[in-house]
Amino acid sequence: MAAPSGQTTQRLLRELKDYSKSPNEALLHLGPVDEEDLLRWEAVLKGVNGSPYEGIPLAFFFSFSSYLPLFLSSSLPLLFAKLTK
Repeated sequence: MAAPSGQTTQRLLRELKDYSKSPNEALLHLGPVDEEDLLRWEAVLKGVNGSPYEGIPLAFFFSFSSYLPLFLSSSLPLLFAKLTK
């Protein structure tokens, strides 16, 4: 995978910083899988009460393009962590 551009690195770090200022209780963990690779992230969500997933942590892994800001508006948050029950 290509190394992230400077814009991509700044964008991802800004998104993580913004989320850390206002975390969501349903999101147990969010961030890069490895500090050496900012393009591969993981999110761990809490299973919703009353669902078959109640009490089970759900892990999701995803990758970003190395040129992320070039095709996605910087005014649109990357991480839609506004989870509802």
